[in-house]
Amino acid sequence: MDRQREDHSIDDEIAELLHPEDVALVTSWAQQCRVDLFYATWQDRGYTGAVLFAAYVHATNFENENEYTTKQILKYIPSSGGRETTEPNRQIVAWKDAPKKFRRSHLVRQCREPVQLSNGAWLMFQDVAGGGSLQALRTLATMVRDRKLWADAARVVTHVTAAVLGEWNPKSGVPRPRHITAGEYISELLGDRLTPNGTVSSWAVTHGLLSGSPLVPTETKVGNWPNPFLLISSGNASAHVKVLVRSGNCHGDLHPGNILVGSTPEDFWLIDLARHDPKRSLAFDPMYLLVTMVAQLLSTVIDESDREAVAELLIAQPKSSSSAPEPFPALVDALVKTGIKLCGTDGLADEWRAETLLTLVACALIMTGRNLISDSDRKWFLSLAARAADTYTTEFSGGARSSPIHHDAPRPVGPSIGEQHETPTLTAQPNGSHLHVWIKYPIVRIFVSLLVAVVLFITWLLYSSGPTVNHKTLTMPTGYDLDLKRGLVGHSAPMDVTLYDRKTTAEPFTLSAVGDTKLAETDTADSLSACQTALASEQAGQQFSFSPDPEKGRLPAALCGETADGTIASMRIGFKQLSLPGELTVTMDIWPGGR
Repeated sequence: MDRQREDHSIDDEIAELLHPEDVALVTSWAQQCRVDLFYATWQDRGYTGAVLFAAYVHATNFENENEYTTKQILKYIPSSGGRETTEPNRQIVAWKDAPKKFRRSHLVRQCREPVQLSNGAWLMFQDVAGGGSLQALRTLATMVRDRKLWADAARVVTHVTAAVLGEWNPKSGVPRPRHITAGEYISELLGDRLTPNGTVSSWAVTHGLLSGSPLVPTETKVGNWPNPFLLISSGNASAHVKVLVRSGNCHGDLHPGNILVGSTPEDFWLIDLARHDPKRSLAFDPMYLLVTMVAQLLSTVIDESDREAVAELLIAQPKSSSSAPEPFPALVDALVKTGIKLCGTDGLADEWRAETLLTLVACALIMTGRNLISDSDRKWFLSLAARAADTYTTEFSGGARSSPIHHDAPRPVGPSIGEQHETPTLTAQPNGSHLHVWIKYPIVRIFVSLLVAVVLFITWLLYSSGPTVNHKTLTMPTGYDLDLKRGLVGHSAPMDVTLYDRKTTAEPFTLSAVGDTKLAETDTADSLSACQTALASEQAGQQFSFSPDPEKGRLPAALCGETADGTIASMRIGFKQLSLPGELTVTMDIWPGGR
């Protein structure tokens, strides 16, 4: 390409790597910043279309006007359908938040501000890892492919796992752990891969594992094991078993190609932080590294019995002996034992085992959505996910797989494929065991009916002598309990709940699930803004009950609101956790008070 050169510009070799529209923008930037870029005879391409290349950067120090030349690694991230990448910012955050020792030893610094180009494209500037010879660096992927380097590769895996779980996430600095259900956890790790057009869900639909709209898991077997997507279905009992999730700094795409290794196994650098997350599961990076190493080697394992041995090794971790071919035992042993040493202590060995098993399910499912992997290997990873899910169910869910009423109606995978799983809505959560007992034993129906009648009678006696009460009744569908965390099962949209005055049902007011964690009330003729004040003060997912003080006639000011006529109203809400035939009612008592 013949281009007229300016005083400060880029050479033809670099220009050929860029989109024509971006060539003009980079050239203009070079002139403005007094920078020259010359191609340094090395380039590579990532899986996402990004181009990495070495360049000599000749620039001017604006403080002392001295000129200098360095070799840097430039990463050109082209436009992706107009969507702007967050990688430059994520890398800045990862460097800034990492402990100083870890970032100096194992991260690569951005040496100048990234340049924003057309349609969301970026040009990033990074130091050569280690600051020395580019020729002395190799990726872990290169080592895994070379039989002579397998022993060194296992040692690198040990050091990477120890650094990621220990140095990058010291125990004194990790966030507070979360206690969430298995279904929520796997859905969180899969993220947008589970949307209707996501990589994982699309492949699963093709192979009969998901169907319908919204998508729900089918009863299709995977070999001898249940469909692994059932573990993230709300109709599966195991999906509701809670797991302790410890979070922290997570690379998010820690495959062997994103680990640069120097002259010794201790010298390594993590690159490509486009998916870095400061609050993601600590188990994700090591388990993702494990399955991506397996994916790289799996094509070399032809014998079916050897493939079976590899799957058994991954599920039964750790294992002292295995019939799996090398280098699988050494790689798995290096990663798993290091993880247990760092995260399976303090009495949390079982919790770490549960978290890694569920993470293995998610990572194996991620591999099924990779079109760079052969279809036979993708089916092998599906089988691995199914075996890991079944093992988790056996070890941590008492063997329970489906709720007694799972056949009544299909329930969407996760919160709802196609929606953000973080969106909380007002929910009616199924309670199949209560309904089963109710139907099977008539004596239970009689007893519960009498109990409800007694409770209602006592409630009437207590309140009839007190201040005037406006009763509001909330009706819910048959067989559901009230919960403030997830959306109504089977529904993809937030649920509006209408509460009617017992005396006059002509003027209802409506509670709607809004925002991230709160409920709000829409005023009508009743003008009960106290409802809005009280409900909005509660976090989603909590059950709560306020008791008014009959002597003072109101609750503390924080739980009171002003009505249209200027008086103070306070309230008490009681949630009944019974699933009965007909409608479940929840009574809201609105108490008028005085100033």
